[in-house]
Amino acid sequence: MSAAVRLADLASAAERELLVGLTDVYARDPMGGGVPLPADIRARLADALFKHENRLFALIAEEDGQAIGHALCVEGFSSFKAAGTCNLHDLSVVPRARGQGVGRRLLAAVEAEASRRGLCRVTLEVRPDNATGRALYASAGFEPAALGGQAYLMMEKSL
Repeated sequence: MSAAVRLADLASAAERELLVGLTDVYARDPMGGGVPLPADIRARLADALFKHENRLFALIAEEDGQAIGHALCVEGFSSFKAAGTCNLHDLSVVPRARGQGVGRRLLAAVEAEASRRGLCRVTLEVRPDNATGRALYASAGFEPAALGGQAYLMMEKSL
């Protein structure tokens, strides 16, 4: 597959809508929860991406002018490193393009963009039952996050 990966222009309404569509495809997949984005979220997502564009970046994988995958990254900060971080929040490849190295290309592009921005690390979350994603991340050098030899436990609270 000859997929090309490029940085999305979050100032472009068309690019933001493209990302909304790709995110919805991901949400419908079992690894994304298996349900479409709710209509209210779908309606708000493009504007939210624009509002937060100074804190995130997105990459789009394309083949023959068709979007086939995306990565959405949120910048954060590590007090222990005194440097910015990159959280790979979403990484998806449309079903017809899976198994052809698109995810690996997106992941490499995330790392390159994070390095270009001077960020100190890339973090991500992956479902325990996502064997394909876990294998990809491990083969790219990702390890379970730990501090002082203790693994992190991801927790959340909805507001």
